Amino acid sequence: MKKQLNRTEIIDKTIKYLNSKGISIAVKEDEIVWNYEPHYSKFRIKLYLEKKNWSDEQPNLIKYYVNSHVRGIGRRKNTISDGYCLKVYRTLMWIKDELDKVAEEEKNKIEQKTKYCTELESYYNKLYKRVSISTSKNGEMISINISCTDNNSYVNYNMTYKDNKYYLNNRLENYETPITFNVE
Repeated sequence: MKKQLNRTEIIDKTIKYLNSKGISIAVKEDEIVWNYEPHYSKFRIKLYLEKKNWSDEQPNLIKYYVNSHVRGIGRRKNTISDGYCLKVYRTLMWIKDELDKVAEEEKNKIEQKTKYCTELESYYNKLYKRVSISTSKNGEMISINISCTDNNSYVNYNMTYKDNKYYLNNRLENYETPITFNVE
């Protein structure tokens, strides 16, 4: 019969194995944490040790939680048995591939915004207190949505960038009317 590992032995063995595979892991209060930072994104993957049943003495499951929503990660878990370190490594590599897709999309959005919107952002920051810009690309055309807020007004600009020119498609202005009470 094989010896059952306790919580600290499981953590130590997992960290040693993952570090040998090039994944730098940190331990924080009995949880294993992998801080993964591709491009401009920062992800935090936590591995929790859990028990299948309350009657179990030692943890026998490893569950994964990520600070970003990626489909299918919440259901991932590995049982702690022979070769569990390899299973954990493979699961982390699958999660890494999924996070790389999310990070690549975010990188494209940031670079697109930086490339086409820095002048617009500086211009609108002079006019309004808060400016938020988002972009989306559709073929050769880039749609730019600029949301500006001031004391009691909100202005939304929809623009298009094509052939090195900006085109204003829509300007929507909304003023908040103050609520007044008649006191007698």
